[in-house]
Amino acid sequence: LRINETDPDGTLSWLVAELKQAEHDGHYVHILSHIPPGNDECIESWARNYYKIITRFSKTIQAQFFGHIHVDSFTVFYENMNDDSSAPISVLYTTPSVTTFEYLNPAFRIYEIEPGTNYRVVNFHTYFLNLTQVGMNTTPPVWELLYSAKEEYNLNDLSPTSWDLLINKIVYEKSTYDRFVRYNYTYQRYIGLTVIHT
Repeated sequence: LRINETDPDGTLSWLVAELKQAEHDGHYVHILSHIPPGNDECIESWARNYYKIITRFSKTIQAQFFGHIHVDSFTVFYENMNDDSSAPISVLYTTPSVTTFEYLNPAFRIYEIEPGTNYRVVNFHTYFLNLTQVGMNTTPPVWELLYSAKEEYNLNDLSPTSWDLLINKIVYEKSTYDRFVRYNYTYQRYIGLTVIHT
């Protein structure tokens, strides 16, 4: 039984206080957390309040980094959480995991951050370990570059607007959709997956 589902442990109140201080001081921030809003394991009312906080402090928050779901993905936040045709204001990056699951290779990501004080994400590079090649091999495993975001998706930059444009390409261009799915699953058994594109 949860009595307070909007902020059960006071984390959101703490976050607002920190963001107000950063805004006041003219600082930019990155948010690092575990379970992304929108995931079934995240309390919906908490997620809605979190979204409102991101909207309010979108000029201060340069990026959000989450894990938990073990796949490579991203979420664009919009000015109006109920209208994805409103202005894109923030990006939440979900990084793949080094944990192995069925249909997933272990992976990790390295982010390139703009030097100076703005802390904008300018690119990232995702590496994976191909488990089917490692097998019984006695040589040390080799982490391979899976892709670099800016180059692979032909992004001008990693702004919310660029990611929003990519969403449209994923929806309407089969080749972009196929690449996204391949990277989402960190290339594991992708060849055998049946990809349905509507």
